Amino acid sequence: MPAPTPTALPVDETLSYAHRVEGGVHVVVRLPGSALVEGAAEVRFRSDGRGRRAPAKVTADGGGVTVELTEPRRLPRGVWQLAVRQGERWQPLEARVVAGPPPLLVSLVTGPSPRTRMEPPEPVAPRRAVSVDVDLLRANLTSNARTATARARRVAGRVVRAARSRTARLRS
Repeated sequence: MPAPTPTALPVDETLSYAHRVEGGVHVVVRLPGSALVEGAAEVRFRSDGRGRRAPAKVTADGGGVTVELTEPRRLPRGVWQLAVRQGERWQPLEARVVAGPPPLLVSLVTGPSPRTRMEPPEPVAPRRAVSVDVDLLRANLTSNARTATARARRVAGRVVRAARSRTARLRS
C-alpha cells in the first residue's frame, strides 16, 4: 500500500517572495503555524521530471517559521513545485516558483496547486512555406511592376508634352 500523500503546508502570500540574484534565485517562504523547527533544512524544486535541491535556513518566531534559501544555479524556464525537508520526510508547500527565460523575472505563486492541467493544444498543420513565399513574391512583383509602369507612363507623358511645347515655340 503506497504511503499517503502529505498535505501541502500553507504559505503566507504577503511575506513570501522570490527574485533573481547573481545567476541564481533567492526564495523566502513564510509558513504560519508550521511544525518545522529552527535550523537547517533542504528545499526541493521539481518541474516536469526535473529536480533540484538547495540547502535552506529555517528561522522561527511567534507566529510561524521562515524558510530562506538561495539556489546558486539559474532555474530553467518552467513552473517549479516546492517541498521542504527536515529529517527524512518531504513536506510539499503551497507555493510554486515560476521562472522565465533570463533576464525575465522569477515569481513565487502561492496557494494550492491546481488539481487539473489543461490539455495541450491541437497540433497545427504545417504551412506550405515555399508556395506561400512564391505567391507573396508574385503579388509584390506584380504590384511593383504596375507601380513602375504607371510611373514610366507619367514621366513619358511629361516628356512628350515638354517636347511638343518646345517644338511649338520653335515654329512660331
